[in-house]
Amino acid sequence: GHAGPGGGGGQRTGLGPGPGIGVLGAQREGQTPPLALLLMDVDFFKEYNDHYGHPQGDVALKAVSHVLNTVSARAIDLAARIGGEEFVLMLPATSQEGAEKMAHTIQQCLADQALPHAKSNVSRYLTVSIGVAMLGSGDESPSALLGRADRALYEAKAGGRNRFVLDRYPAPATLQVQD
Repeated sequence: GHAGPGGGGGQRTGLGPGPGIGVLGAQREGQTPPLALLLMDVDFFKEYNDHYGHPQGDVALKAVSHVLNTVSARAIDLAARIGGEEFVLMLPATSQEGAEKMAHTIQQCLADQALPHAKSNVSRYLTVSIGVAMLGSGDESPSALLGRADRALYEAKAGGRNRFVLDRYPAPATLQVQD
């Protein structure tokens, strides 16, 4: 055959850093993987605390925290308690569909825990309201993203609690056609 010393060997240079550079290039152009932010609030938590006492309130918050850590098993997911009864869950590289699924799963898992809540107007058990926001353009600030999740959370509460609402992000002005 014709496969001499230089025939089939060392011709691999084309496979070197090619794909890696492509990925970096895509990120530079602002096509970062989506980021989902879930903001949660325990429903009627003040009433829960008043009825069951603060120690039991802490148990309830730990239960919510446990649910969050259970459902967000990936190392890059971040769950944190940010207020008295508010939790935030950051889900990098998560689509809108994935975020909605996650919100549903959280509520399902919490329902499975069946923590009695005699003073809730929406359930006999402890529930959460969730606001979901997707990172819009890459140049949106974290506080703006949190603000939108907060707005969605407010809507979830106003809409009857024990539900999640997805913030509808307005299309960035730069995408509008100028004539």
